[in-house]
Amino acid sequence: MSMRRMSYYIFAFLLFSAVSGMSQVRLKEGLEDGKTLVMLTPQYLLIDEIRIEFDRKISGRHWVTLAPHYVQDIERYHAHQGFGLVATYKFLFKNYLTYLGGGAQFTHHIFDNSALDNRSGQDLWLYKAQTTRFGVNMVAGRYVRFFPYLFGDFYAGVGYRFATTTSTDGIPHSFRNNFFKYEGKGLTIIFGARVGLML
Repeated sequence: MSMRRMSYYIFAFLLFSAVSGMSQVRLKEGLEDGKTLVMLTPQYLLIDEIRIEFDRKISGRHWVTLAPHYVQDIERYHAHQGFGLVATYKFLFKNYLTYLGGGAQFTHHIFDNSALDNRSGQDLWLYKAQTTRFGVNMVAGRYVRFFPYLFGDFYAGVGYRFATTTSTDGIPHSFRNNFFKYEGKGLTIIFGARVGLML
């Protein structure tokens, strides 16, 4: 099952659960009343990552977002898997929609590489590399309430990234997705959209 299809199933399950419970439980009208949001970030599917984010009110206008994520891209001669967590503190302004936030993140990536031996026609294992990517973020965003139970979030900001890499063959390797090098470091632009449910 692809990461994209899996994320659709998860979100459909959450949406069905919320809608089916509307007749029994009064869903919260806004962030000032609610305590927990469960959000999906569809843009991360472009880098084979599924991320489900949990926004939790601490008190008043103070919220914390925890975003566990899982990466998977498995091909015949290249397998990439990873896992990580992003933690972000958010302060909501008086309208309970606009916020400023900051936090930290890490993702551990495992790359397993092999190749075809032209002489024997057999698959040969080459090396395994592991990269742990760290970062800090500053973001600004705005929640949008589509329905009493369905919210969106649009955000942008800046971050800094650095990484440590080890390999079984002792040779430096470079790994990248469509947008950045996993072992790269420096400033980066953050932007995206989320959609989810108020529980």
